[in-house]
Amino acid sequence: MGVVFLIAIGVIIMIASLCYCIRHCIGEPPAGQPAIAPAPVQLSPLFRSSHHLDAATIQTFAEIPFRAGEGDDSCTICLQSYTDGEFLRGLPSCPHRYHHKCIEQWLTEESTSCPQCKYDYIDQLVPIRSPV
Repeated sequence: MGVVFLIAIGVIIMIASLCYCIRHCIGEPPAGQPAIAPAPVQLSPLFRSSHHLDAATIQTFAEIPFRAGEGDDSCTICLQSYTDGEFLRGLPSCPHRYHHKCIEQWLTEESTSCPQCKYDYIDQLVPIRSPV
């Protein structure tokens, strides 16, 4: 009985030591050395300018008056509540709507897709040009 107890204690100590090493030893740099962080990725202006929608295109998207009880009651970009009668910008090909400023900034600076359903508008709205 005593031998089983000693083996159980030994196994517990080994597991605790292993957990300690995994938590504290492996992921940390030696004392005095700074952690090396990867450099942030910067997109070139050429890439960024060719992968967004322009404000003129976004202005053609439908304006929809907000009515309480019809769909989401707040903007999923800024998280602010809509006010009754406020005009929102509706997106084509999906039912989502947002504050004018929020969706314009999103589609011109962040992404070409709907923040909620991820429908990508760049393929639908930008004609593909064949190489000359």
